[in-house]
Amino acid sequence: MSVSQSTTTPALQSQFNIHTVLVALRRWWRIAVPMSVLLAAGAVAAVYLLHKPIYTADAWLLLTERPSILDPKARPESQRFIQNQMEFIRSERLLGPLASKPAILSTPELVGKEDVVRELAKRISIKPRGQSEIYVISFSSQSPEKAELVVREVVNAYLTFNTRLESEQDARIIRLLEEQRAARYEEMIQLREVVRTLSIDLTGVDPYRAGAEEADKPATNPLAELQDEKIRLEIDQDILALRIKLEEERQANEDYQPTDREIDALVESQESYIQLQARIRALQKKEADFKRVAKNPEENAYYKQLQAELQALVAEVEPLRNHLREGIAETLARNQARSRLQVLAELKQQYALGKARLDVLNQKFEQGMASAKKFTGDTLELEFRKAKLEQVTKTHDQISERILAITTEQRAPSRVDLFKEPSRPVQPDTLIPIKMAGFAGGIAFVVPLALAVAWEHLFRRVSTRKQLEENQLTVIGEVTALPSRQRGKGFRRRSSERGVLLFEESVDSLRTYLSLGESLDGIRSLAITSAVSGEGKTSLACQLAVSIARATGEPTLLIDGDMRSPDLHEVFGVELSPGLAEVMSDECPLEEAIETGFNDTLHILTAGRLRKNPHRLLGRGEFKSLLKKLGETYRHIVIDTPPVLPASESLVLARSADAAVLCMRRDYTRMSQAQDAQARMVASGVRVVGVVLNGIPIQQYAYKYGSYLYTGTPDAV
Repeated sequence: MSVSQSTTTPALQSQFNIHTVLVALRRWWRIAVPMSVLLAAGAVAAVYLLHKPIYTADAWLLLTERPSILDPKARPESQRFIQNQMEFIRSERLLGPLASKPAILSTPELVGKEDVVRELAKRISIKPRGQSEIYVISFSSQSPEKAELVVREVVNAYLTFNTRLESEQDARIIRLLEEQRAARYEEMIQLREVVRTLSIDLTGVDPYRAGAEEADKPATNPLAELQDEKIRLEIDQDILALRIKLEEERQANEDYQPTDREIDALVESQESYIQLQARIRALQKKEADFKRVAKNPEENAYYKQLQAELQALVAEVEPLRNHLREGIAETLARNQARSRLQVLAELKQQYALGKARLDVLNQKFEQGMASAKKFTGDTLELEFRKAKLEQVTKTHDQISERILAITTEQRAPSRVDLFKEPSRPVQPDTLIPIKMAGFAGGIAFVVPLALAVAWEHLFRRVSTRKQLEENQLTVIGEVTALPSRQRGKGFRRRSSERGVLLFEESVDSLRTYLSLGESLDGIRSLAITSAVSGEGKTSLACQLAVSIARATGEPTLLIDGDMRSPDLHEVFGVELSPGLAEVMSDECPLEEAIETGFNDTLHILTAGRLRKNPHRLLGRGEFKSLLKKLGETYRHIVIDTPPVLPASESLVLARSADAAVLCMRRDYTRMSQAQDAQARMVASGVRVVGVVLNGIPIQQYAYKYGSYLYTGTPDAV
């Protein structure tokens, strides 16, 4: 394995992945899970305590479309009728008078609203009940009394208006039918006089005199079929004429006004309005982002410019909205007028086609009649007049029947019945807001875990060998976590002993690599360092020195180079002073500072008591000279240096040694710190052997590399 000599820092791989989540859960679950439970419980309790019960009152309406009285054959457009009724219930024409009533205005949901009509229309619900013709009108409020009041007022207003509308419509239809009946009656009188005159001239008998009987059998009418078709078409034309007149009166009397909801829906779909809102949202986001990261943004010129642009755009919204509303209202009015004119035009077109067809029938009838008179004379004329009289009489009777039906039953083109009256609700819609509480509890539960994940994603701690290798860091070994001492017997004690053995075995594996690697041949002094403190470099340096001394049997020296925060004297139970600090300041001879009583092959040079700046002690190359002198006595030298990032003298110590190992602790070292430390070492001329990942869990290490421990008694070191 080659020594890394790159002088560039690899780009951080900051992409979010599932590994970050797993690291966050593994590191923070002991804190995050209890906090999640507490926050979730608090959120559920808050929702429950702050929950205001909502009551819904409703009424059922039966909306049924009936066939037209003027044209029973016409197919009713039920869906359009239903939609018209639903829109009318929400219209300003119906809700406007209600919105001025104090009882309605005091409804909690309407208090303080600028546009009460629009808010009321938005809150009124109209839904079909299953596949039936029953529609449910409902309103929800914190007050059950207000919920019932609103529904009752809306339903009463709708039924009152609908009844008045139906009555007015009935009156118009009856008036038109009366005009037609009077015309038919006059025509019937005239035809009867003609029939009487012709009958007296031909037979000498008055058919309408009491007790009179026709002397002769009526002649056969060869044009009966043509005459029947002519009669049917004339009746259809009469009906069309009535429908045209009724439609003309309706269009002349009704003033269409588009609803605010229709206008607002179209306004919000206009491209100019959408673009303006998008520009406002973009500026708002810029303003929020800048305000979050900047200090005293109110004094910043760029922030003031953003606010000015945002205010200018917001000021454009209302004028644009009003302008669009005017144009859309005019467009809707024109479209409605065009639609009405189209309906009227279609009726007139049908009437014109019927008239043309009737003219053709009349022409055929006149021709047939002229031809028949050559053979039958005036007898056929009498039969035609009688048939015409019968037609007019029948039409007169049908009109009378329809007038009677409207007068007695008050049937109109549509009918609305109150199927279920509104009543005051006694139970709230939801006793316990389970969905809301569940949603709030779920969000609260996730927040601590999400913060933990965000924290780990931000700091990107080292957790696997693969993660280091993906960031171009050479890993030369993995070392298990040194288990803490545990008293007792049984499984715990055996597990602790096994953990110690695995720790020693993992360090022995690192020592073997360092001793057998071809690129590492000739290394006599090795510096053990880390990016920051707390990464286990001292434990690694101690155990590595013990492993080298035990395996080689050659003189080995362990130096505590961390004069700021020394630890080796406590690990081996020796005196702190004299040590390296006294030797480098010429206060003590080297031979007196080295502790040789610990073991025949492993000697220790403690840090000593630091009285000067460590850079003054190490900055002139004296430490490299010291290592050269120690090399004459010791075959192997292991140096525990300070961390690289907070203590730059560690670079002096590491450069003076033949090579250096960068120690990193699993789930502790940040990737950015590791890369910065290696970059500094390489830039300073340190020969970096590679990275040792420290703190691997014992179970994970045993699973990955196996457990093949030596169970004999090792040599004492």
